[in-house]
Amino acid sequence: MEGTKIAAGNFLLSFATLVAGASISKVQRVLRHMGVACISLSTFFRHQKRNEAGSSQAMEYMAFQHCMEYINNCGITYDTLVTDRHTSIAKHIRENLKEVKHYFDLWHLRKKIRKVLSKIGKENDCEEVQPWIRPCENHLSWSATSFGDGRVILAKFVSFLGHIVDKHKNLDDPIFDSCAHGDIEHREWLNDKCVVYEKVCKALGNKRLKKGIQKASPLSQTSCVEGFHSVLNQFAPKMIAYSYPGMYIRHIIAAVHFNHNLNRKVVTNSDDSEQLVVVYPKFKNGEATIRDVKVAANFCYVEEMYQTFLDAQRKGDLEEEKDKLKKMTPEPINTMLTKQPRDEAIKKRKEKKG
Repeated sequence: MEGTKIAAGNFLLSFATLVAGASISKVQRVLRHMGVACISLSTFFRHQKRNEAGSSQAMEYMAFQHCMEYINNCGITYDTLVTDRHTSIAKHIRENLKEVKHYFDLWHLRKKIRKVLSKIGKENDCEEVQPWIRPCENHLSWSATSFGDGRVILAKFVSFLGHIVDKHKNLDDPIFDSCAHGDIEHREWLNDKCVVYEKVCKALGNKRLKKGIQKASPLSQTSCVEGFHSVLNQFAPKMIAYSYPGMYIRHIIAAVHFNHNLNRKVVTNSDDSEQLVVVYPKFKNGEATIRDVKVAANFCYVEEMYQTFLDAQRKGDLEEEKDKLKKMTPEPINTMLTKQPRDEAIKKRKEKKG
C-alpha cells in the first residue's frame, strides 16, 4: 500500500475478513484448499487479552458505567432507562440517577416466569400447571400496560393466582379486585387446596420477582438491543477468542452494520401485500411465529470504511489512533494470573499416574 510496507493484498484480505464478520482461520483454510497463497494467522491476530472485570456480570456493569459516562459527556438528555434485572445496574441507577425512571424489560421478566413455572411443571404430579405457563406470561404483558404504576401492575398480575382457580371476583388486592375479562369457556382450573397451586403461589410470590414486576416497562423494551447482540454474534462469535483490539473493532463494525439496516422495508407481493414467513423457534416447542420478510441487508458502508481508512493513512492519523487503542488495551492475561510452576505440575501428573 502507498506509503507503507504493507502488501495491498494482505491488507485487503484482513479488511474483507473483518467487515464480513468472518473467521480468519476458516478463510485461510478455504484458500489453502484452493491452493491460493494466504497470510498467516500471526499477521491477523495478536496475543489474547483479558478485560478489566473479573466476570461477565461485572463486565456488564462496567460497560453500563462507561456507556452512561459517554452519553452524559455528549450532552444527551434522558429521563427513562429500560434494562434487564441486573442487580448492580439497578443499584447504580437507584443511588446515582434518582431523577431517572428505571423500568425492567418485559421479555426478561417473562423468561423468569416461564423458567420457574416450567420447573414446577416438570415435578411429579405437577403437570397440570404447564397449560398455564403461556397465559401467565401473556397476563404479565397485559398487566404492564398500566402506564408505569407499579402497584397497579403488581395487583393486576397477582389476580392471575385467583384466575387459575376460577376465582374472578372479590380478589385480595383492593386496587384490582376482579378480573377484567368477560364470560370465558370452561377450562381445567387448578384446585386452590392442591400442592401444585401452593407451589405456583410461592414461586410467583417471590419477593424479588414481585419487585421486578412492579418496575415492568410499559414503554419500550430491550428487544432492539437483543437484536444488536444477534448481529454482534455474527461479527464476533462467542466461540472464537479475539484480541482486545480485534473485539473492539468488530463491535464498531457490528454497530455500523446494525444502524445501516435498522429500518429495512418489508418485501411486498405483486398485489402490494406484505410478505410473511412462518418460523418455528425451538424454545416455543412447535408453536409458530409469523415474521415480516425484510429486504436484503445493505453493505454499502464497507466502501466508505475503506475510503476512510485510506484517507486516514494518507494524513498520518492512523498512528495516533493506534496509540490510543494501545492505551485502552488491558494487560495480557499472563500478568493477571499466578502461574503454577512447571515442576509442580509435572510432579502432580506423575502422582496421579502412579
